Amino acid sequence: MPHCLIALGSNLGDRAAQLRQATAELASLPATRLIARSRWHETPPIGGPTGQGPFLNAAALVSTSLPPAELLAGLRRIETGLGRARNERWAARSLDLDVLLYDGVVLQTSELEVPHPRMAFRRFVLEPAAEIAPWMIHPESGWTVGALLQHLNSGAQQIAVAAQDVATADRLTSQLAERLMLQIAIADSATDDRPVIFRWQADEGGVHSARPKLLLAVAPSAGTDAAEMRRMLHLPSTGPIAWIVPDSAEALHEAVAAVQSVWPALAT
Repeated sequence: MPHCLIALGSNLGDRAAQLRQATAELASLPATRLIARSRWHETPPIGGPTGQGPFLNAAALVSTSLPPAELLAGLRRIETGLGRARNERWAARSLDLDVLLYDGVVLQTSELEVPHPRMAFRRFVLEPAAEIAPWMIHPESGWTVGALLQHLNSGAQQIAVAAQDVATADRLTSQLAERLMLQIAIADSATDDRPVIFRWQADEGGVHSARPKLLLAVAPSAGTDAAEMRRMLHLPSTGPIAWIVPDSAEALHEAVAAVQSVWPALAT
């Protein structure tokens, strides 16, 4: 049966009790077997309205013969049964269940995107996931879950912003620097405590000489596959990228949340 990696989170009510109950119900889904569950990880809320309490996060590894859409439907039933209300994006919630990986499947529908589009740079997702499934491959980056987390722990303390035109990249770089009080620097600058931010500049071979912890890329156009977008922006052919939808009211918010997902201290 396919292996599936699922993220669990809660920051309302009795968080641990809700996660334990969700894990038990996950194991009871039809044609599904629970293989492993991570420890609880407490993290600050990222991206949502102010005033939220911290999250407890975990990951579960299951084997299932349920197709992805049916698995998602089962997760939604568990969420609803434990009081989840979907009123505002990234708001406080009693329970959040997300499909992270489903074997090597790459899928995008109106209801479900696999791999999860933001898992590759979210520390609060990767830390529990790497406890139980460091060997699973994130098919869009080509890296394992363990390698993605290792990159967050040991990569260059830098944020690079890529876009097709210089003005777009410079504008987002300046907005992020102002919002998060970051230093705009040249690519080879270093810092001990806070990341520096700069506009991505590929070398002649199209691959940057140093790999920043976070590479933010403004997607060139709708409907273009990820591999082609990497080529258009002269990005590395593998590894994690945070894609930002251009000309969106949420673009800056998404970018800020991506940075805070890598450096949680910037969210507090």
